Amino acid sequence: LDLISFILPFFFLIGFIIPQQTILSRIMEEKESRIRETMKMMGNNTTTYFTSLFIFYLCVCSITSIGAVFIVQGKVFPHISAPFLFMYFLGFAISIFPYTIFICAFFQKT
Repeated sequence: LDLISFILPFFFLIGFIIPQQTILSRIMEEKESRIRETMKMMGNNTTTYFTSLFIFYLCVCSITSIGAVFIVQGKVFPHISAPFLFMYFLGFAISIFPYTIFICAFFQKT
């Protein structure tokens, strides 16, 4: 259990950072190709664009959160209910999304 408690947080961090990196690269590619400006010319607004990104990210992180709950439910957190763990991991994943949007402001190219 000591080795698990040492290594497991690193793997969870990697599990939640990989989708963040995917979203970051996707936003940067769209920034380079100016797809958002094209969508605005066709009548879409910025809210629609970021809502679609959030829904995609939410789906990916929901799967990651379910996997994390299955991994830690039995041995690491035996006395905590699965829905609470799921909401905890999903809340962490959702809090990463605005941070990703914030980081995009500092980059111009992928």
